[in-house]
Amino acid sequence: MRADRRNFLGWFSAAGVAIGGGIALVRGGNYSIPSDVGPRLVTLRPWQWAVFQALGARVLAPESADVGLFADVYLAGLAQRDRDDLLGLLGYVEHIAPLLAGCGPRFTQLVASDQDRVLERLEQHPVGLLRGGFQALKAISMLAHYRKDSAFAALGYSGPAVKWSPR
Repeated sequence: MRADRRNFLGWFSAAGVAIGGGIALVRGGNYSIPSDVGPRLVTLRPWQWAVFQALGARVLAPESADVGLFADVYLAGLAQRDRDDLLGLLGYVEHIAPLLAGCGPRFTQLVASDQDRVLERLEQHPVGLLRGGFQALKAISMLAHYRKDSAFAALGYSGPAVKWSPR
């Protein structure tokens, strides 16, 4: 009897891994990035760059910034543990958060209104760690945006007295 339960759990676990792997293959492929971006990525994989770009587009709308490339450099400077946490959160935003918001496709495949809905749910999530993670992703988007001197003009502010070097 005990061996039957172990066999069942073993087969059930193997089936779960196989189904999960199949879903990951289907949901995790077909990302297209510009040809000049791929060779420049240091830290991020192409799908992670695509998620940062999509996330930044929604957080900064109607403004824009190259959040993916900024995040790639920014994350390279973080401790490995912090980088792993942020990249894990990025996977959550891409694959899990849309499902919990009632959307089937991954975050980068959603229309803007559905992406906003996913991000609003993440911002108001009952788990404080996820709310904090959303704030971190939002802060990275803002850092990417306000590195541009042109971002200050939209606010009617001439920018800091000490100008940054050209970026």
